[in-house]
Amino acid sequence: MPSSRWSLLAVVLSATAVAMAQATTQAAPVGDGPLVVLRTGSPLDNGGATVWSVAELDGKGPAQPFWRSKDNCDVLARLDRAHLLLASYGAPYALVVVDLAHGRHTVLVDGAPHEFVAVHGDDVLHLGDRRVHDSSVRLRPDEFFFATPWRSPEQRRRVCEVPCERIAKVAGNLAILITEGERSVHATSLTSGTTRLLWTVPEGASHLCVSLSPGGQRLALGAVAKNGKGLLTVVDVATSRVMHQWPDLPIDVSPFSSNRPKLEVGWHDEEHVVCSETRRTAFTFVRRHIERDEVVDEEPYGPVELWHRAPPPPTSAAAAATKPFFRAEEIDGTTQLLALGSKEPLRTWQRPKLPPNTLSFAPSGNAVVVHDARANPPCHLLTEAVPAGRTLAYGEPYAIVWLPAVSARSPQAPR
Repeated sequence: MPSSRWSLLAVVLSATAVAMAQATTQAAPVGDGPLVVLRTGSPLDNGGATVWSVAELDGKGPAQPFWRSKDNCDVLARLDRAHLLLASYGAPYALVVVDLAHGRHTVLVDGAPHEFVAVHGDDVLHLGDRRVHDSSVRLRPDEFFFATPWRSPEQRRRVCEVPCERIAKVAGNLAILITEGERSVHATSLTSGTTRLLWTVPEGASHLCVSLSPGGQRLALGAVAKNGKGLLTVVDVATSRVMHQWPDLPIDVSPFSSNRPKLEVGWHDEEHVVCSETRRTAFTFVRRHIERDEVVDEEPYGPVELWHRAPPPPTSAAAAATKPFFRAEEIDGTTQLLALGSKEPLRTWQRPKLPPNTLSFAPSGNAVVVHDARANPPCHLLTEAVPAGRTLAYGEPYAIVWLPAVSARSPQAPR
């Protein structure tokens, strides 16, 4: 074969390889109702592809594939009825908007799939490309907080002019920003871009954990002080006033842990802050009243292990009064899947502990995906309307994301 033909063949093979490496999208129209999205493959199987499929909880048929790639990706948010936001970690390496109705995708933010923060109105909030580019244009990571419109081709814009390491929290029009090196914590308005200093981290303190109170009026900050002890601080968000501070909290972990301890923080309600401490031989959630400066409750939750857990978020009265339709119970060495008001199990496993991904419950408890660990078994979706279930797909679901129904007010993040 003449050399020109070899050259042509090489070009064709190279182009084919590039095309195969690129992610592909196909149409999977859905309605306004809640969705379940599942990944039923990995780069090690399925022909070397990761496949994401989507199904309506109130639908009838199997899940419809909409994304296929040789690289990993995550589903981040539902933007409206037909559009999803994905983080693609290969080709493309970007935040991507997928149009389910027309089977196409658009790169929204190149180079920053790991930097997604939140969706705010028609803007996707994200940090910049943290890779160091070997060029004359930029030699350092892009260390700012950005908003990029997803409906229109407008360019991204800086939310504020303070370089940051991460965004700890977005609540309404407020973002809690932590600067590079964890030197300070700021409150940033997503509408005006104004930024105000909330707290300066003490010299030598590190490993910040941040939690906003349920009403958004107070900020709990957990840090590891220079002496290795926990430092708990509560700041008033409106005035930046330190309301109270508790130093020298015990946060030891197992001697077998390679992790440095953290002071995990949370809230019970607007008046009570919670943190995880090491009390005697147990990890313990300790609740304190802010104004009275007293410990009002200690709840051990496990032995001293490799790391502390974050306190659970406060439960609203409405959520506490709502019973999930589906639940799993261990009974006489078996695991049973039960529906509300029925003693007859929908499924029974002859083992007390189930393999990962066997059961995946919707946050509301009104739906569950069931997968039995056998050779290429089907995944079934059980809902309150159809507790007998329907087949979604075949193969193990490596990841399942629940997306709520769309509303006219705002995009919906996964639950």
